[in-house]
Amino acid sequence: ILAHEDSHIVINEGGGPSALSGAVVLGLRGERGMFDSATLKAALREKRRNAPPQTLVEVEQTANDGGGTVWPLALLNEVLGTAHGLGLKTHMDGARLMNAVVAAGVPAREFSILLGAWLAIETAVWLSVVVWMVDRGVGWLSRSGVRRGLERATGVVLIGLGLRLATESR
Repeated sequence: ILAHEDSHIVINEGGGPSALSGAVVLGLRGERGMFDSATLKAALREKRRNAPPQTLVEVEQTANDGGGTVWPLALLNEVLGTAHGLGLKTHMDGARLMNAVVAAGVPAREFSILLGAWLAIETAVWLSVVVWMVDRGVGWLSRSGVRRGLERATGVVLIGLGLRLATESR
């Protein structure tokens, strides 16, 4: 997870992301709780087998430990657009979104439209992939040879479990 070094997820969540999902948070530098596209790009490393993947960018609107700074809409869209262009998912901690709306005089939908559109596209793609995989899987699992193999494997596992239970209860 890439987030500002003073963001709520870094300061207040502690090891929560790691404990719950195995995710590690990398703090990005920037003025008053914000960072730009150049900082985001500089934080990315090449994909390697021995390093955790960088998959999520988190922004905080408003930046609480940044003094309540409201991300300007242009900067927010630039950073989120860069993240999406690099294949990263995005999350906006919007606990104080309505404060930002009032302070900036910008409708809430303007702050969240890019995130919402990306989420809708991503959901449609994932659902399509799941439907395709289920369709392919049903056809494959319906083959008589595969079905017999699964039945044999299930039988072996059940017999093994029964033997283990019988020997442990003595």
